[in-house]
Amino acid sequence: MNHFLVITVDPQKWLETPTGEEEVFDDDTMAQPGWVPDTLLGGIALRPFINNLYWSVNGFDQAGHFSNAVPKRTLRNGLCLSLLLVSTTKMIPILISTGATDIEQADWKAGSFALAATEIGGRWLGTLVVVASGISLLAQFLSGMSADSLQLQGMADRGQLPLIFRTRSPHDTPTNALILGLLGVMIMLPLPFGFIVELSNFAYCISV
Repeated sequence: MNHFLVITVDPQKWLETPTGEEEVFDDDTMAQPGWVPDTLLGGIALRPFINNLYWSVNGFDQAGHFSNAVPKRTLRNGLCLSLLLVSTTKMIPILISTGATDIEQADWKAGSFALAATEIGGRWLGTLVVVASGISLLAQFLSGMSADSLQLQGMADRGQLPLIFRTRSPHDTPTNALILGLLGVMIMLPLPFGFIVELSNFAYCISV
């Protein structure tokens, strides 16, 4: 999407703030009581903004779970490169989608990137964004499961968890740790998305 109609981007749209007193969200973040008050700053609801911003960047530390599996130089270079790639692949589509389309802020919801891509490059580009998003989500899930299972295995190696989590498969993967992580995901599936985000942020805060 970054290669289409870049010259038609209107930078003034990047500075627009939500208008009106009533805010509508496509998730359930604001429908639940929480620790952060439902405060608006310049038309921006701070609670979902802070939660989603923090949730979006709290995965880089998981690279430390692979520290014993790769050389230190490789780990350092990988962290630097991933920070650059993640920041770029997030910001550029957001800037182009908001600056090159006529989608109002009140209309942004799940699936809006596909609508923006369709408006910019046609239906094929919107379909490509949907497919790429699905592949990206699957990759994030698998990488998160891998990192969490290695963390459980490392804690078992140090005697902080039962030795059953040290069990490895013939492919050298921590089988029981992966199963426990999968069970945790299945338990949280029925929970509202906003609750999962806040729970993830809370667990991350107390872990550091």
